[in-house]
Amino acid sequence: MPAQGAFTSGMREMIRSVPLFAGVSTAGLQLLEQHARESVVPAGHLVVQEGDPGKHLFFVEQGTVRIYKEGRGKERELARMTEGGLFGEMGILDRDGRSASVQAVTETKLVVMGYVAFEVLADHQPLDYARVLENLARELVVRLRQLDDRFSTIT
Repeated sequence: MPAQGAFTSGMREMIRSVPLFAGVSTAGLQLLEQHARESVVPAGHLVVQEGDPGKHLFFVEQGTVRIYKEGRGKERELARMTEGGLFGEMGILDRDGRSASVQAVTETKLVVMGYVAFEVLADHQPLDYARVLENLARELVVRLRQLDDRFSTIT
């Protein structure tokens, strides 16, 4: 079981540095920070499994994770993320099952934030919530364009 801890100054720096929260007010950031926790995941540990409910957003504070899918008896690695990377963002939008599995490659320190944080932000700081959604849309568009580029090179 990964070690979990309360909010730290390192988490504050992490949250305030990620592009997802660009333009969010100090009050909005403080509200989000109240719903964040830190988790240390050992190398090889499965963080999320494809199909599990998407209830949390994860930020990589330190370490490396790999994102992969399984199908037809094979495993295909889709990406690796290091410090500053985020995953689980689609679950914040639709709360549907995870689209891929994520495993820690090295001991990894994650900042974990439940979707409830975003509901609270929407209720108390609607303009900040709109900024987060706009930033999230940009991130998803970047990933979609990268996927388009990958498919365009397949012959």
